[in-house]
Amino acid sequence: MSRDQQYQALLQQTDSNSEFERVVLQEIYQRGYKLPDAAQELILEANCKPDFVYKEDGIALFCDGSIHDSPDQRKLDQVERDNLKYNTAYTVLTLRHDEDWGAKLVILASL
Repeated sequence: MSRDQQYQALLQQTDSNSEFERVVLQEIYQRGYKLPDAAQELILEANCKPDFVYKEDGIALFCDGSIHDSPDQRKLDQVERDNLKYNTAYTVLTLRHDEDWGAKLVILASL
């Protein structure tokens, strides 16, 4: 599968209610960084579904749009991500819409 086809397939797997996921994926693609292996894939050991997963590299990427701004949602997100961190070997990377998330993407440049 070509890089363009992989990008299009991932785009189709994103949460249809999350424009921020698609913006992040587009930025990863345009910068030429390695594309995730999957989007919205359940990790059973942690009962958690990151927005994007780099399986070989052990990175779970979360793209938090404005729906994640409420204190209650932030608590739920933290529990979910702690479960992932402590029950799997995944490293959690969270990009928030209201922060300089583009700067955090450089972490993916080394993949």
